[in-house]
Amino acid sequence: MARFWHATSEDTVELFLAAQRLGIMIMGWDLLCPRCRGAKARVEHLHELPQAAHCSSCNIDYGRDFTRNVELTFHPEPWLRPLPEGELCLLGQGTTPHVKFQAEVAAHTRKSFAMALRPGPYRFRTVEVGGGADADIAADGMIPEVTASGRDIALRPSGHKNEIVVSNDTDRPLFFVVEDRNWARDALTGERVIAMPAFRRLCPEQLLRPGDDVEIGRVAIVFTDLQGSTKLYDALGDATAFHLVRDHFAFLSERVERHNGLIVKTVGDAVMAAFHDPADAVRAVLSIQDEVADFNRGRSDGGVILKLGLHLGSCIAVTAGGVLDYFGSAVNTASRLEHQCRGGEVIVSDAVFADSEAREALNGRMMTEDNAMLRGLSEPVRFVRVGAVQATIA
Repeated sequence: MARFWHATSEDTVELFLAAQRLGIMIMGWDLLCPRCRGAKARVEHLHELPQAAHCSSCNIDYGRDFTRNVELTFHPEPWLRPLPEGELCLLGQGTTPHVKFQAEVAAHTRKSFAMALRPGPYRFRTVEVGGGADADIAADGMIPEVTASGRDIALRPSGHKNEIVVSNDTDRPLFFVVEDRNWARDALTGERVIAMPAFRRLCPEQLLRPGDDVEIGRVAIVFTDLQGSTKLYDALGDATAFHLVRDHFAFLSERVERHNGLIVKTVGDAVMAAFHDPADAVRAVLSIQDEVADFNRGRSDGGVILKLGLHLGSCIAVTAGGVLDYFGSAVNTASRLEHQCRGGEVIVSDAVFADSEAREALNGRMMTEDNAMLRGLSEPVRFVRVGAVQATIA
């Protein structure tokens, strides 16, 4: 819909979230089968979402994965447009546009088929219950060889262009399948939506049930803090320092939301923010770094010096204090990276720097490579110190 309307995905999602709040749309959480993509469990509230489901069509049990198979969907309210219940036939084209190849291979047989795949992520599996394997097809169009042995699928990197070679080393015939995983880019996954500020603002009642937690495969976490905050209160007095801290919270919040992030919480003078896209997180911290001088200009209280740390990784989401919160290694690392900041600079972890779009957003910045042992970690963490002066990496 965003592409059809020539709008951003963020604005389009916010429109649908607002429509459900006004009673125009119905919002639901779907737990999709990882094989056929059918929604085998559908609930209206996040706390009702089960941890697992069974797909009778594929005859498999599968778990809840906010990164891959939990999707937020919208349907019109019946007063606006009644829709028939049910779903399309499992083998119909409307249900399986992501299936690019399906063919039977006899037991102990090796066969080749003509096929061309566009660059992108794909999954190789069988219709029968068993394992699968993921691979990215590069621009050269080389397709890995696929081998089924027992219940496992193995991929050989030495593949062929415009041809798929399949080996069935089992004692029974198998139907081999190639799925295009590009569809997941359009899916409003649970991982993505709970990191959107519009979702937190328009759906504050959508929380996990107490004691429940979900794994988040990839989230960018930012921590900020004031340099010398204790001296700040002593020098300015409690009332003046409080107003300065409050104004600085508003300054940070505006720039975080401008770049599709959300303020998760504040702890004293520190702020924790989350972003689905690490490139958005980089753009947010750089805008904070660049614009803090304007915030400070003309203030009788002297303004602030900020410390910022940014990391990308996995964590868990839970309900804490009546809101969705993040906990885990990515959060701890981001917090400890912020402590490495000398004030006025931004600490960006190597995990963020490895993302191509995030790295591109840092072009033209003065960067110095560094590393440090962080409390609770067994290995040094590599990062770059980012200054506001334009230069190349040291």
